[in-house]
Amino acid sequence: MLVVTSEWVSGVLSENRLTNDFRIHDTVPSAVANAGGAETRVVVSDGCSYEHLTDSISVAKVTVELDVSTAGAMRKMLVDLVKQGRFFLVVDLTGVDHVDSTGVGVFIGVLKRIRAHDGALALVLTSDGVLRYFRWAGLTKVFPIFGTVDTAVEFLGREVPNAHA
Repeated sequence: MLVVTSEWVSGVLSENRLTNDFRIHDTVPSAVANAGGAETRVVVSDGCSYEHLTDSISVAKVTVELDVSTAGAMRKMLVDLVKQGRFFLVVDLTGVDHVDSTGVGVFIGVLKRIRAHDGALALVLTSDGVLRYFRWAGLTKVFPIFGTVDTAVEFLGREVPNAHA
């Protein structure tokens, strides 16, 4: 949620399609009045953000290619979520067209942390190349993979004990 009073800033947000990611308000009182019970998106770094959908389930969104130079930001975000007690995670990779072994290593490390708390990690993939990589590496047997965030959240809420959607 953003409070924007400048027409120029509004134009920049609109041109970059950020109005799809943020709810825009003219005043702080308007933003506060509309915040009750709303999901909160936290931008951790360029290309990494998360939001808590329920008391149990969080969705992490990654929009940068996951390789040795960028996977660190995602790792930090996911580890921080686990440290916050968020043990049911959906990682939305619909904006990602490339993942290398470093990115996959981050998922495996976070999965170990989550499983230590009886949690679960689901991935959302739409890129044929990324899905092919996961199949090739045998990771489709390790991670539940979905085409949309909604189906991943539904899976966690329905199939995983202690998760509540």
